[in-house]
Amino acid sequence: LTKKSDGAVLYYCHHCDASGSVQPPRKEYQLSAVPQPKILENALQTQHYEYLASRGISQETADKYKLFAGRKWFARLNKEADCIGFPYFRDGSLVGVKYRSFPDKDFTQESGGAHDFFGLDNIIPDRPIVIVEGEIDALTLHEAGIDNVLSVPGGAPVKVADGKVAASEDKKFAFVWNARDVLEKAPYVILATDQDTPGPMARTVEDAAIMLGAMETAQPDPNDPATKVCTPPANT
Repeated sequence: LTKKSDGAVLYYCHHCDASGSVQPPRKEYQLSAVPQPKILENALQTQHYEYLASRGISQETADKYKLFAGRKWFARLNKEADCIGFPYFRDGSLVGVKYRSFPDKDFTQESGGAHDFFGLDNIIPDRPIVIVEGEIDALTLHEAGIDNVLSVPGGAPVKVADGKVAASEDKKFAFVWNARDVLEKAPYVILATDQDTPGPMARTVEDAAIMLGAMETAQPDPNDPATKVCTPPANT
């Protein structure tokens, strides 16, 4: 057996002269479904833009991200309420919608939508990526001139620091697996998370590194020269 630099394994049997090559499969993760929820063709009105402006979001940014108006049932509010729709796109196709009620805060989403990053189609390959914890945070960074930004869709795992995600929680990380080709092209990824525990992505930098595949375990990657010169922080 001979292993090539691209991971392919060449084989030759000296007994029967059988030969060939095998390309080991990449680590596979179950992708979420990609339905096509229909966007309500309701343009944002003055009251929607006023609410967004109170959060520092301009009409130009709202329109760039194709936000739209809606009216949905919100379980926590126990009523229908006006809301803003945040569409999720992948490769130009609408794959999900998340709604934020206002002025009272609650969230809901279209059933059957894909579990993806918000802003995925706006990412420029080969540039650093910033990951935040909410759609409004992503829009805020856009207002600040940072365009290569993604937001997690939400949903906090119980624990990922053991070096693997429990099978029962795999679906919560579908947004990472769905975007792994985009993330792998970025020179580095900045995690701009909240201080609450747990957050939608991870509770610690170690958790996030494991989840994003930067580390296969909680130990430094022996193939990454940067980890060889990093001194672990005290009391960890």
